[in-house]
Amino acid sequence: MAQGSFDSIEIVEGLTEYSNRVNLKSVFSQFGEVEVCWVPPPNQRQDVFAFIRFRNRETAATALQACQNGAVFLDGMFVKARPRQNTGPGSKGTGSKGGGKGGRSRSSSSTPPRLRAMERRRREQRDRRSRSRDRRRRDSRGRR
Repeated sequence: MAQGSFDSIEIVEGLTEYSNRVNLKSVFSQFGEVEVCWVPPPNQRQDVFAFIRFRNRETAATALQACQNGAVFLDGMFVKARPRQNTGPGSKGTGSKGGGKGGRSRSSSSTPPRLRAMERRRREQRDRRSRSRDRRRRDSRGRR
């Protein structure tokens, strides 16, 4: 790809579980104005790349060159990057590494959120009942 023919880069290595959008943006702001900076949630970092879109293409090329030269660090790690493909209007370039299972995304628990909420309410009601029962027992013991 010719230098300067892209305005976004993907971060393919160097994100840790502590990396966040603010830190990534501040590191890459040294090269020029950052328009968009996106970091996937920690549980998706194995499947989806973070990316940075710069205001102009020359800035993106400079940042990419710095990453390739090993001059960019984030949270103590070397940042490796590559040009991001299909970032034009209407494109569906998500930065995905592929291999997804399809269907809707699920949290780490296989229990649906609605059912989890119902279970939580039941637990809270059970806790309230047992506290009331404890108070009654304590009061009845103290009156003897």
